[in-house]
Amino acid sequence: MRDNYDVILLQETWLSDCNCSKLDYFSDHFVVYHSSAMEDKISSGIMSGRPFGGTAVLVRQGLAVSCYRIVTGNPRITCICLKNVYGPDLIICSLYMPWSDRSPEQVMEYEACVGCLQAIVDRHLGCQFLFGGDFNVPKDSYSVCNVFMRQFAESNRMLWLDVLDGECDYTYHNDVNQHYSLLDYFLTSPCLVDERQCVKILCDGDNPSDHLAISCTINVALGTAQSFNTGINNNLLNFKLKWHDADLDLYANHVRELLARVDIPIDALLCHNSCSTDHIILLEKYYCDIKECLHAAASSCIPRVKVGVQKHWWTPELDELKLQCIDATDLWRSVGKPRSGDINSNRIRCKLKYKNAIKEAAANADSVFND
Repeated sequence: MRDNYDVILLQETWLSDCNCSKLDYFSDHFVVYHSSAMEDKISSGIMSGRPFGGTAVLVRQGLAVSCYRIVTGNPRITCICLKNVYGPDLIICSLYMPWSDRSPEQVMEYEACVGCLQAIVDRHLGCQFLFGGDFNVPKDSYSVCNVFMRQFAESNRMLWLDVLDGECDYTYHNDVNQHYSLLDYFLTSPCLVDERQCVKILCDGDNPSDHLAISCTINVALGTAQSFNTGINNNLLNFKLKWHDADLDLYANHVRELLARVDIPIDALLCHNSCSTDHIILLEKYYCDIKECLHAAASSCIPRVKVGVQKHWWTPELDELKLQCIDATDLWRSVGKPRSGDINSNRIRCKLKYKNAIKEAAANADSVFND
């Protein structure tokens, strides 16, 4: 996934501000913007029940240089702005809307979240928008919360995107109770997509969540460093740099040697808009050259570990269960994704076995550590 997408929206992270750094293990080449929904519960004293909520936006570093966070005041909404020198800025939000139980309290909370989205739109008139995540209401329902979302989309002239033909017709699934619903969606500015029906549902056998991921491709030409060769060493894509084990003096010396070879665009740096020359290309090249030096030095001097090995409790048995789950899901997908029958039953058994084994291994590791 980290190789195929530039922006990733997460919901239900179940992380506090203290441990949200776990998201950094995903990749060195994404910048994480996270909002925790657990802080009030943690500060209240004794915790009960399972963790809940939390949203995040992960942005590839080549784009993150032109990105900044927008404060929402609501942990259900994490919002960023991607600056664009060649067109309207792009506002991206990860949403985790309240579960629709139709109680007055829930309806009020849902309406407050929609009001927060409207405030974001009102503060960024002229921008393009992409809102995605768990809406917690089906698009074809007639609930009060559905009306809120539909009115929000229509009043701001946004498209509520549909799933491509031939895809799954659900994203939330409780296989044991045979409960299936399409709850995860995108809302976008019309100019970002070629047509409304453009969403893919990712049926990944390595996904133990009760929600399937969704994806879409948007049309936007960004005037950022992404347009240039960033010079990032592809060997680092799937690795995490271990800075705490590094010889920083060696790294600093190597960076110094590499930077000494970089051509400095003195005229561009000293220009105060008093000349007619456009220095953007020279400055972008200078930026990319510096970035390439830093990555080259890190590749040579900083120890690295493959992403995922931070799960020290991971075992070969879990790898085997993971492969079984992927194979069972691939077979299920190849025969049309049936909701009943032997193939579906086998997929469910493999998934539950894999999911329970992960929970047990993590719990046993925590128990050993606490002892």
